[in-house]
Amino acid sequence: MAKPADNKPPAGDAPTSAPDGAPKKPLFVRTPLRGARDLWQLPVLFAGLALIVSGVLVWIRGVPGPDFRAALDDASALIERQQYDASLQILNGPLREEIGTPKATEELRAEYHALRADALYLAQKAAPPVSPGAARTNNTNIVEEYEQAHHAAEHTLTPRRRAFLAETLLDLGEREKAIEEIESLPDDEAPRRQRLLKRVITELLATDDRDAVHHAEELIEALRRDRALSEDDRLWSIARRSSLDLAHGRPGRVIDGLLPEIQRLESRTTREAGELFLLLGRAYLETGDPEKARETLAFAERILPPGDEARGLSDVLLARIAQSRGEAEEARDRFASVSERFPGTPTQLAALLGLGETEADLSRFPESIEAFRLLTELLPKHASAEGVTPAIASASAAQRARARAAAEDFEGAVAYAQLALAAHPADRAPADAVVHAADAHSDLARHLLGDGQDDSPITRVPPDALESARRHFESARALYERHVERAMVDAPETATESLWKAADAADRAGDLDDAIRLFTQFTQSRRGDPRALQGAFRLARAFQAKGAYDTAITIYEEIIRANPGSDEAYRAYVPLAQSHILAGKEGSEQKAEDRLLQVIGGRLFQPTSPQFRDALVELGRLYLRTARYADAIERLDEALQRYPADAQTARLRFDLADANRLSAAQLEKRLSEAMPLTERSEIERTRLDRLNRALDLYAQVRTDIELVPPERLEELDRLMLRNTIFYRADCAYDLADYDAAIKFYDAAAQRYASDPASLVAMVQIVNCYASLGKWREARTAHERAKARLKELPEDAWKTAAAPMDRRHWERWLDASMRLDQADARADAEPPAP
Repeated sequence: MAKPADNKPPAGDAPTSAPDGAPKKPLFVRTPLRGARDLWQLPVLFAGLALIVSGVLVWIRGVPGPDFRAALDDASALIERQQYDASLQILNGPLREEIGTPKATEELRAEYHALRADALYLAQKAAPPVSPGAARTNNTNIVEEYEQAHHAAEHTLTPRRRAFLAETLLDLGEREKAIEEIESLPDDEAPRRQRLLKRVITELLATDDRDAVHHAEELIEALRRDRALSEDDRLWSIARRSSLDLAHGRPGRVIDGLLPEIQRLESRTTREAGELFLLLGRAYLETGDPEKARETLAFAERILPPGDEARGLSDVLLARIAQSRGEAEEARDRFASVSERFPGTPTQLAALLGLGETEADLSRFPESIEAFRLLTELLPKHASAEGVTPAIASASAAQRARARAAAEDFEGAVAYAQLALAAHPADRAPADAVVHAADAHSDLARHLLGDGQDDSPITRVPPDALESARRHFESARALYERHVERAMVDAPETATESLWKAADAADRAGDLDDAIRLFTQFTQSRRGDPRALQGAFRLARAFQAKGAYDTAITIYEEIIRANPGSDEAYRAYVPLAQSHILAGKEGSEQKAEDRLLQVIGGRLFQPTSPQFRDALVELGRLYLRTARYADAIERLDEALQRYPADAQTARLRFDLADANRLSAAQLEKRLSEAMPLTERSEIERTRLDRLNRALDLYAQVRTDIELVPPERLEELDRLMLRNTIFYRADCAYDLADYDAAIKFYDAAAQRYASDPASLVAMVQIVNCYASLGKWREARTAHERAKARLKELPEDAWKTAAAPMDRRHWERWLDASMRLDQADARADAEPPAP
């Protein structure tokens, strides 16, 4: 035992019973006597008071030569009467100051510290549980007092006190020091020695530490050799030895050892006998003899008390046997019963594992997932559970995840895969559990998008499904990156696979920064990988989507230059052209046109290829964007004829309708120029043809979009539908079909009453009535339009999405001026006679 410094001040005054930082409260609360039945306490109380008074009087009479012995005897007597507070009052009084002076002998000083330790130890044991911090403070004080007693006079620590010290050291987690004290206890303290050894063994077996378990084995053997060992403790040691053999995969040794021990039992109806039968049943089960195991376990079940955890374990094993025989209902009922009867115990963990499995066998997946969820919550609280470790729980959940994925229940697969991951501490999950969870999230995201191929377009997916898919791709990305960190050294090939999947998931989640970072990492560190070129292409696409067009152009051009015959090079032509267009630099549009013409020229691609289709459409849109409307009509019409069933048909028709409408407006401007009559007639005919074509195309676009369920419409679809309705009315107006235009505009104004675009319709109604010479209707419509204009904020027309352009404002101004003139003429006319 370590020796403290001489004359160290006494440690602590009384057991700490309040939480850390809170005011200390008395260990005992006095309650008033309830009647004659409590009067027996009075003599004891008076005796205690007498001893305290006696101790103080002795001390006073003894000055300047205090009677240490009498005071210590009084304190000891109070301890024997279990009046620990009263004893501490004496020990913490004047005696405390004087005991360290030369007036007291080492013998008295040792006895003083020993009595203080006794009082503190016994008071804490008798009191209700306190906070961990308070308990540690009390235990530290107890150990310090015993150490000072030992230092002053070694023989002061009697075997009983050494037992107290050993238990306190165990409470402090100082196991090795505690074992030294336990082993020093003589045979007349055998029950204490054995009880404390059993506690040490139990604590060692509850850890995952291999050395601790080996130490426990040694202590079990030492306990079994103890000549003073009781029969119950002997059976306890046999049970622990058998449990260790089972844990080490030696069921045959358990059977051979337990069969003769059971025959030696005087009674087979005790709890100890029941535990031996339980262990024997487990051993039979592990040797592959379920029938003998069931018979033995059924006997153990009859012997063990209903509330005994060993009884719960026998039920779990019987449920396992039923599960292996395909009796899922019976197994499920047993597992559920044990889980309810033994909450918060290692046995409950075993029951929850079985419950999760059997509920899944019965296709009760929500109940199964809930059982696994509770299991993963409880696992960290139990370092050792019967047959349940994080690895076992994780493997079981992972097996269910694979089964649900095979059944295309991807949400269930994610739930089980996450539970397989949660079974391990966050920083210790094995690499395979991490990557399986990542795969589950990725599979669910793809399923939500209806996406079976890496490059399938995402069309007509409800917004909530898109958002859910994005979240799952993001989860997959994080897990794949986590797997890369785990597997990079030990399994570089699987780490490479996960790096690729992480980049893919980031790209699909729309996280361009992570996609760029991960595809850059992949292409730079995996240059020899067959996917490096594809990675470069997707890196360029990510830069393009982020608006870094120059960087994207550089990568696309390098792909085409270095790998001209590759699929990625062929796929790069159209996005390269798009990047040139979007870069907006001088000569960019010409470069884009050259690339697109190269694609549709017939030498690189057939018309059936997706590259040809994309280039043809993009070329038409380039011409539309650059006001080359006749060329746009030619290319877009060709695309519509070649690909009538394309997923983007509505968008293609809309672009073609726009090209016809805008071309008609362009032709109308030309008509203001001087030209031969024949040319004027031809231009007018073409203008009218294109307006009528646009009118028909807009009607088809509206039909196409309105056939799609509203929840599946994207924002672009909604904008396209709105503009289609307005532009169709514009076409009727430009065709001078004002009655039809009024009908179209009125329907648009009502449908989009809360949209600023409603003003466009109201203004055009004014213009239509003015063109028809219906001035009264025009005036009414004009006032309505002015009222609507006042309601709108000034910046309502600054967005490109607003369908009201300069022509609309000019027409309204013209109509309003004509209205004013009409009003003036009406005012000037004399009243009718």
